[in-house]
Amino acid sequence: MRIRMNILNPDSIDKAIARVNSYKNRLPERVEEILKELTIMGEEIVDYSYFASHEEYEVSCIVNGNSSMIIAEGSNVMFLEFGTGIYTEDTTEGMEAKGLPPIFAGSYSQSEGLGMFSPDHQFWFHEGVKYQGTLPMRGFYFASKEIKEQAVEVATKVFKK
Repeated sequence: MRIRMNILNPDSIDKAIARVNSYKNRLPERVEEILKELTIMGEEIVDYSYFASHEEYEVSCIVNGNSSMIIAEGSNVMFLEFGTGIYTEDTTEGMEAKGLPPIFAGSYSQSEGLGMFSPDHQFWFHEGVKYQGTLPMRGFYFASKEIKEQAVEVATKVFKK
């Protein structure tokens, strides 16, 4: 925002002060609009990530002034973010050849990468190891990453209005 004024003209100075005050008064609503857009973006990412988990949950968002929250509620929400990581010694070859969908896998055993669901979604495989328990979906991790990447772009768009 640029404010031009003639420093020798009192009316010009008064108009410049009025524009600064107007800008200052609109800042809280602009901050709230930025937070709202970023929070909704985050909510959509969390919801999409958790949707793939086949668990029951509910995601909502709250924006209040200069703060916001994304809230996930359900019996397995913590496990949806981190997974239970229970694994067995069973190995299975050729999961991809059987047409199983790829998923992001991770567990307390620190294995990460692409894995495959079993057809009944009761367990999943990663590098030939059979995992049981809740698959880690990392919805909040991906949401916070996207929010950080989009924050400047969203703020720029809001302030250009």
